[in-house]
Amino acid sequence: MENESKLLYQGERIKQLILETEVKFRQANELELKLSRANTEIENKVLDLKNLDRQVNEQRLKLDANQALIDGLTSENGHLQLSLKEASD
Repeated sequence: MENESKLLYQGERIKQLILETEVKFRQANELELKLSRANTEIENKVLDLKNLDRQVNEQRLKLDANQALIDGLTSENGHLQLSLKEASD
C-alpha cells in the first residue's frame, strides 16, 4: 500500500514537472521572440541613424559649398565696387 502511494505521488509529481517544463519552455520561446524583435528594432534604428548621419554630412558639404560661393561673390562684389569707384574718380 505504501509503495502504491509513493508511485501515485511520483506519477503526479512527474505530471506537475512536465507541466512546469512546458510552461517554462513557452516562456523561453516568448522571450526569444521578444529578443529577436528587439534586435530587429535595434538594427533598424542603427540604419536610420546611419542615414541621418549621411544626410547631415551632405548638408554640411552643401553648407560649405554655399559659404565658399558667398565668400567668392562677396570678394568679387568688393573688387567690382573698387573698380567702379576708381572708374568714377
